[in-house]
Amino acid sequence: MVLKISSIQLSALKEAAVEQFVRDTTHSLDREFGDLDALFAPQAIQSTIRYGIARSGHYGIFGKADVYSYIRLMFTLLGSDFDIDPLYPWASEILSDSYHPANDRMVRLELRAQSFLDSISEREPCYFVQVAKAIRHNPFSSLPRAIAPPAIEEHAVMVIDSYFPGKTACIGIDAVRQSVASSCGGARMFDIRDGGNVAAFALFAFLFGVQFYDDPKYPEVKEIFRDSSALESRKIAAMLAVARNYLTRKLAILRAKQETV
Repeated sequence: MVLKISSIQLSALKEAAVEQFVRDTTHSLDREFGDLDALFAPQAIQSTIRYGIARSGHYGIFGKADVYSYIRLMFTLLGSDFDIDPLYPWASEILSDSYHPANDRMVRLELRAQSFLDSISEREPCYFVQVAKAIRHNPFSSLPRAIAPPAIEEHAVMVIDSYFPGKTACIGIDAVRQSVASSCGGARMFDIRDGGNVAAFALFAFLFGVQFYDDPKYPEVKEIFRDSSALESRKIAAMLAVARNYLTRKLAILRAKQETV
C-alpha cells in the first residue's frame, strides 16, 4: 500500500522545519554576536529570523547556510530591509543578479558588506558614541515647522554628514541624499510633516535602516508609528527614547567587551 501525505501533514512538516531553523539560528547568532539577548527581546529576534527567511526567499535563497548569512546581515548596521535601502544599492544589485547561483551571490554580498563595515569601523571608531550624541535630543528641533521639502532634505544631509562624516564617506553623499529624500517622503505615511520631525525621521532611517518603523527587531517602534492618534511630536520623542535606551545597552556591551580584552 502506498502511503500518502496530506497537504495538512506536509504543511505541518514544513512549519516544524522552519521552527527548528529559527531555534538553530537563534543559538548560532547568540554564539556569533554574544549580545543579542541584551539588545533585543527573544520574540523580536525570532520574528526577525522569520522575516529574514521570507526576504531571502524572495531572491531564491533557500539553503540553510545562505539564509543564515542573509539574516546575520540584518543584525548588523545594515538593518532588516538592507536589500531595498537606498544607502546600500550594491545589496540589491548583488541579490537581484539572476545569472549567479544563490551561494555565489551570498558570498559576494557578505564580502561587500564586510568591506563596508570594516570601513565604518576604520573611519568612525566611536560610531555608537556618535549615535548616542546625535539622538540625545532632536537635532532638528530648531527647524521651522513650515519649511520646503528641499530645505529639510538639505539640512538633514548636512547634519548627518557633520555627525557621521566617516559613514557618509563610505556610503557616498549621493546615496545619503537619496535616502534622506526617500525617508522625508515616507514620513508623510505617518502624518509627520513638521520640518524638524521629518528630518529626524530621515536620521532614524540613516541610523537604523530604511524601514526602521516596521523592523521586527524594534517592536516598540512599530507600536509607536502604528498609533494614528498620537501627535507627530510624541511619535518622534518616543522614537528618540527607544533609540536612547537601545544605545545605552549597546554602549554598555561595548565597554564590557573592551574591559575583557
